[in-house]
Amino acid sequence: MVIRWCGVALLLFCALSVPLHVGVAERLSLKRIFDKPYIAGSRPSIASLSPDGRRLLYHWDADANGRNRLWTIATAGGTTKQVLDSAVSSCVWSPDGKLVAYTQEGDLFMADPTFETITRLTRTPAAESQITWSPASDAIAVATNNILVFPTTHPGVYQLTHNTSPDVSYSILEFSPDGKKVLFAEYNQEGLPEFVVPRYSEEHVTASKTRRGFSKVRLGGLPRWIQVPSYG
Repeated sequence: MVIRWCGVALLLFCALSVPLHVGVAERLSLKRIFDKPYIAGSRPSIASLSPDGRRLLYHWDADANGRNRLWTIATAGGTTKQVLDSAVSSCVWSPDGKLVAYTQEGDLFMADPTFETITRLTRTPAAESQITWSPASDAIAVATNNILVFPTTHPGVYQLTHNTSPDVSYSILEFSPDGKKVLFAEYNQEGLPEFVVPRYSEEHVTASKTRRGFSKVRLGGLPRWIQVPSYG
């Protein structure tokens, strides 16, 4: 499987990482380094292989303009196909290969492998992340400012934690083999130093803030299991 995966990654890199500009060299400047289309072009990233190993979903900014889209290709070769014309943060196949869960602009969606049938699962201010499937493919767990579980067989959502602090975050580790519990860790960023990160964009400079350091791991410093309500 490792050899096969390396071969697929090499195929994508060679096929898609092509120069965007050929011709007279331009003077390199700070503005050009950060301007679009990016000088270095782009290459596929965040790939997700189907459980049967036949199809690959991956992110790719085809024109290097900072607009990642979701594409697919057969691992046996063939043409690439764009399946979503919108930004996608992550995508994960269900264990049975019949569904794909993905996040778009912070919200959670579920689709069939062809992306012809798409179901929106969330519309919230907080961004969903860390998509985790249950072993039976009948539920999806995600982390926001709390841990949520969505059944795939019927509408509904179960909130497993009840956090109200902006300093607390969660890391989902896995479902139990029977799908009845979720293993997670809880972190507290209270007191961590905040850093300002500049971003150059044409004539203006924008900035974002991020916290870095060692978070306090709560709950005795160890991950723990939490019960999932019955959703069958």
